[in-house]
Amino acid sequence: MDMYPDNQELTLNGEKVMWPGVDASGKFTNGDFNDPLVPPSFIPAETINLILDNLTGLIKRSGGTPNNTSTSQLADAIDRRFIQIFQTGYVQWPGMPSPLEDTSLHFEGYSWHEVSYEGNFFRSKGRNAKAFSAKRLTKEQIRNGAYIFQDDEQGDAIRNIEGFQTFFYTDMLSASSSPLFSLSTWNEYGGRSHGNGQGLTGNLIFNASRVVPTAEENRSRNLTFTIWVLVKD
Repeated sequence: MDMYPDNQELTLNGEKVMWPGVDASGKFTNGDFNDPLVPPSFIPAETINLILDNLTGLIKRSGGTPNNTSTSQLADAIDRRFIQIFQTGYVQWPGMPSPLEDTSLHFEGYSWHEVSYEGNFFRSKGRNAKAFSAKRLTKEQIRNGAYIFQDDEQGDAIRNIEGFQTFFYTDMLSASSSPLFSLSTWNEYGGRSHGNGQGLTGNLIFNASRVVPTAEENRSRNLTFTIWVLVKD
């Protein structure tokens, strides 16, 4: 099934002819000038109207206004549609040319600008990834290389690291800790004593979460992206 009309057998002046006279492949033909029995095709008005109606629909769908004078309106409609799509973003995957290199992506009156995300890693939506952000950079921010997503990005983190070390301690020594370490309660150690004080034991506790962000995963600062694929219903 295509846009070409089907042949119909007609009888003209007692002779059977095929109208509109498409060839064996179903396409219009110029006929055979060496064989009068193979006439050229006749293109019906319905076919012309179908073509024009489809072109009109395409131009309108792309936001244009069809007319009967412009020779570039179809190309303009296609460009306009691509511009509408690319203004929402273009992802350059590994091995793909940049839109600056690919001249088929050049449009009069428009310039490509690389959007700055300050070296963020990107991760697909799901599991431990932070919810997808619908925030968009403005045209001015894109031109200026501005970056505004700090409040929406997911910060870097590591899996927590914990541990302890048991120490012998005397009451003549000072007990102190740093942000990374903490000290447990000191306990008397089996009545053992030293000449300079009572013997005690305690744990020097290490916990990375006291000084760095921790999570169920090791990760760099990142923004969540979502990949969509259009699938026919």
